[in-house]
Amino acid sequence: MLALFYLGDLWLGDRGRWDKLKSFLFLLFVGGPIGFFVIKMHKAFTEKQLANHGVHAQGIVTDLYLRRSKRSKTPYAVFTYKLNNKIWTQEVINRNSDLQIGDTLMLLCAKTDPEIFKID
Repeated sequence: MLALFYLGDLWLGDRGRWDKLKSFLFLLFVGGPIGFFVIKMHKAFTEKQLANHGVHAQGIVTDLYLRRSKRSKTPYAVFTYKLNNKIWTQEVINRNSDLQIGDTLMLLCAKTDPEIFKID
């Protein structure tokens, strides 16, 4: 909550440069490590789920599309796979346009949470 106060202070406040600098430094030195910690813990959780509950599955690319922004175009591939008698649909960034419709992907999925996956 305190971080939101300082964030609003950066742009909305009518205070001087010194107060804006203090707000920026607070966000940098407090918010930065917290964000880094959350990202690291999420990655560790994902890896642990795959290590303890990982099962292999086959996915098939069903669609390709481009997501456009003002400065870039990002290619995505949509694929489906079956796990726990249910069909799941996910999308990944299609780097170098390597994936084509109909391609088969070998996946490692967490059996307890099939939306956690890794492409082998």
